[in-house]
Amino acid sequence: TMPEMDGMAVVYAMKRDPVMAAIPIIMQTSKNSPEEVKEGIDAGVFYYLTKPIDADLLRSVLKTAVMDNRKMEEIKSSSV
Repeated sequence: TMPEMDGMAVVYAMKRDPVMAAIPIIMQTSKNSPEEVKEGIDAGVFYYLTKPIDADLLRSVLKTAVMDNRKMEEIKSSSV
């Protein structure tokens, strides 16, 4: 839990901001109940990771997020 706002508040704020809305969010949290995971996914989290984090899984998720983001940028630039 962060001091000023929790992770979900950050997700909601990012998704409301037109500049940040397309950024793939990877949430790492200790909150792992099915309801909490569903809330994160429904809010637009790209990938929901629970602690303790597995380094190989994190690397794989980061690699996929970067590749997907690049593909989205290519699609946007080619449709202009």
